Amino acid sequence: MKKNTTVINDTHKYVLSQLKTIEFASFSDIRPEKVNSNTFSYHVKKMITDGWIVKTDMGYTLGTRGLAYVERDTSDRGVRMLPNIVIAMVVQN
Repeated sequence: MKKNTTVINDTHKYVLSQLKTIEFASFSDIRPEKVNSNTFSYHVKKMITDGWIVKTDMGYTLGTRGLAYVERDTSDRGVRMLPNIVIAMVVQN
């Protein structure tokens, strides 16, 4: 079954919006001001489990699902550059 790339939570949207402009961020960099640390920890763990973000030695970064979401998000143009695959086929007789 294919996972849906729709983000349904405002906290998740905020985290992804922070990570789409920088490659790595700390916990405090991606936490919304009005969300307490315990609640935010729950959301971060859920996002890691679901593949939205990844925790590395350098900080948090977008996971596979997060990259797919950011690539399709048109709400803000301040997006870091993402690779795109282009295939060209030449057929000759």
